[in-house]
Amino acid sequence: MVKLIKNRIKIFLSKIISYTLLKLNFSNKYLNTLLLKTLFKSGNYKKIEDLYNNDKHNLEKSIFYEKVLRFESLEESLNFSNKFDYNNMLSFNNSDKYKKLIDFSKTCFETYPDSFYIHDRIAKNFAGNCDFDNAIKHFNLSLKIQRKLLNKKKKFGTILLASNMRSGGGWLSKSISKGLNLNRLNIPYFDSWFPNQCVIDFPDFYRQDKCFEMQEGFWSGHIPAFDSNLTNLSFLTDKIIVNFRDPRQQLISFYYSLERFRLGGNYTALLEYKIPKDYFFWKKKLQYDWLIKNWTIPITIEWIKNWLDVPNKKDNYLDILFINQKEFAEDQKKVFSKILNFYNITENLFTFPKKPKFEHNTHLRSGGINEWKDELEEDQIKILNSNIPEKWFNDFAWDFN
Repeated sequence: MVKLIKNRIKIFLSKIISYTLLKLNFSNKYLNTLLLKTLFKSGNYKKIEDLYNNDKHNLEKSIFYEKVLRFESLEESLNFSNKFDYNNMLSFNNSDKYKKLIDFSKTCFETYPDSFYIHDRIAKNFAGNCDFDNAIKHFNLSLKIQRKLLNKKKKFGTILLASNMRSGGGWLSKSISKGLNLNRLNIPYFDSWFPNQCVIDFPDFYRQDKCFEMQEGFWSGHIPAFDSNLTNLSFLTDKIIVNFRDPRQQLISFYYSLERFRLGGNYTALLEYKIPKDYFFWKKKLQYDWLIKNWTIPITIEWIKNWLDVPNKKDNYLDILFINQKEFAEDQKKVFSKILNFYNITENLFTFPKKPKFEHNTHLRSGGINEWKDELEEDQIKILNSNIPEKWFNDFAWDFN
């Protein structure tokens, strides 16, 4: 009862304030916003429509007219406004009014293509009808606009890295986050039993009840290019770095990392990687044969293939920078400059890292690019080369033999 009385008082005051403001002739932005708010609160939607029609290129009036159309499309859902905030409701019940809302939404993003708030609102309108293709498109457009605005303020926004296992991703992650002084974003991530269950989830900072603001921070993981991962990423960022390594050299690094796991007592990693019984008593060639058949071909090569195919997907909204470990080995500074340019960050805002120090039986074992030539047998190299797309040897300057 008290809440109802307070709401009626607010409506009454809104009517008085809006009536008074309408009698005045002003061009003050604050008073314009106050007028629109009080008109909406008092239920004078027709006046908001009139104000919009008289000034269709006014962003604030467009925003409030969109709120009116949303409100009218909700119809009986508004009966639950005592339990749910009607500003967040997506339960549109009148198809004709919903179509009018969508048509106006399209007019809005054509009129204000650089308003991230407009794109966020439009995305939610599409989401209310489960039209997630258009919803994701506009959520992502909102993020692209926000990044440009952040860059103007010498901020970096969200920087994400997807790195294949044993490809220098750990060192690369530390170098980027430390070089830009960015904290790690708390994005839920599950990568046990890699790769089949390697997924990310929506973080706590992702708010559905407000216009989502791009976060300032860094995150990295081994995430494959699953459709679920690509969808979730499109809600969080407009850009991502994808890092990988020559599968033959990645195989060598993975081989030695398994021994390091044993030395450190990390039996859960051996369990999750499904290393077979007696593997460590086999001859070296047999161990490599098993890894080639069960890891390099079905997992490592497929991980790279799937990411390289993402830009060709018609429903992809992510800008992707592909880099591979050989580039770092040959010219470390050039690759970091490429990353900075990708994110429109000037080099004077980044502290370039020193070259890493390598040591056997550590996470930074060697950083090599052609150890596979000495480690693998001729038949093993032949099998691997036949499974690596021929185009990659040219594109990434990998030796064939």
